[in-house]
Amino acid sequence: MSLVYEPSRWHGRELDQFLDGYPRLLELLRGDDGRAFMDYMRALSEGRRALPPKHVIAQAHELGLVGRWGIRVTSLGQRVGDSLREYLYWEERGRDLPRAEAVPELRRDAHRGARVLEVGCGSGINLLSLHGFAAELVGLDPDPVYLALGRVLAELAELPAPETVCAMAEAIPLPDESFDVALVIGALQYTEILPTLEEVARVLKPGGRGVIILGHLGGYLRHSFVPSARRSLRAFARETRELVGMLTYPRIGRRLTRPGAAVYPTRRRKADYLRRAGLALTAVRDLDDETAYVVRRP
Repeated sequence: MSLVYEPSRWHGRELDQFLDGYPRLLELLRGDDGRAFMDYMRALSEGRRALPPKHVIAQAHELGLVGRWGIRVTSLGQRVGDSLREYLYWEERGRDLPRAEAVPELRRDAHRGARVLEVGCGSGINLLSLHGFAAELVGLDPDPVYLALGRVLAELAELPAPETVCAMAEAIPLPDESFDVALVIGALQYTEILPTLEEVARVLKPGGRGVIILGHLGGYLRHSFVPSARRSLRAFARETRELVGMLTYPRIGRRLTRPGAAVYPTRRRKADYLRRAGLALTAVRDLDDETAYVVRRP
């Protein structure tokens, strides 16, 4: 599939930088230093310090992924680190979809013979789990760098890369009633929620299934505003602004949220969004700080 979303100039520069280093990155991942490099980038993307061999740091710097001293990631490096972290989690859970042990609708055999779309797929790791089960796999994400990284990770896993579409979740450029299953795993909170759900309903076939996983406001509050000697006033101010943005989102949208911030509605509000989008709620599964909503298009 062709890219139908026009990336920003910044994304375009990062994409060019990534494509220039694509062969070297794949060679590095497949080589003797591959695991050390992945652990290093994973740690940095999570805000942790790491001490890999100096030549691994040097290679990451040459690829434009870390700064001169190797202790901070670049914007491109953050994307690579995020993707490698997800890849390692995927390997650690036996290449299953996340939460498949608690959500039967995410088990591989539940997708046998289906046309599957993942909205907000990132680098497409989740879709690799369904190779050999689903009839067709399509991933949609607005970030072309993540989608390009998906090709690297598919090669590393020795699996065919799924088809990808670079587009916004609020305007999916795919035909009506074209998928049996739609997955939105950990991505809905970064979108305009109701328009995204309406698009999911549109592309699902009648009787099609959706599985939507996202955090909720209660889970966010449990991990925010926690007193600590190391927490700064700046962190407190950021969390306060994020909370105000979440509470006001249903009425005024993202006017009070910072770019890229997540919005976690209450469970009751999420159920209302699903109803308004024309999706029938068939199951709700509590996953501690997240909730899985299983829906069907009537």
